[in-house]
Amino acid sequence: MTPSAVPQAASAPAPDQTPLQTTEIREVQTRLYTYGFNPGPIDGAPGALTADAAMRYRADRGLPPNSAVNRTLLETLRQDPAPQVAQAPPPSPPRPAPRAYAQRRSDDPFESLRIAGDRFGRWLQSLGR
Repeated sequence: MTPSAVPQAASAPAPDQTPLQTTEIREVQTRLYTYGFNPGPIDGAPGALTADAAMRYRADRGLPPNSAVNRTLLETLRQDPAPQVAQAPPPSPPRPAPRAYAQRRSDDPFESLRIAGDRFGRWLQSLGR
């Protein structure tokens, strides 16, 4: 048999190129989420949001831009020392204290109604002038 007639054995894919299992994709999505990148639903399906989060993660860490969700990304995420989530925005300035209502001049519970009635009466009189 000639060397060219020997059937070539199917070469196994390199470990870096083996497809990720669903649990591994969930791990990638979870790690991206903990690092502050939104991978969309953590469902084990690498969709557009997961690819976008992977691209933003790589860009944030100074790695070559690539949106592939593969074993290399998983290993990079596993070796990342700690979640480096973006800083929270500074707290909003304190609200001014609500204005206190003017104290009543007396303990009469109907005083506000009497004042309103007086004002209404003066308004009616101004119409008649």
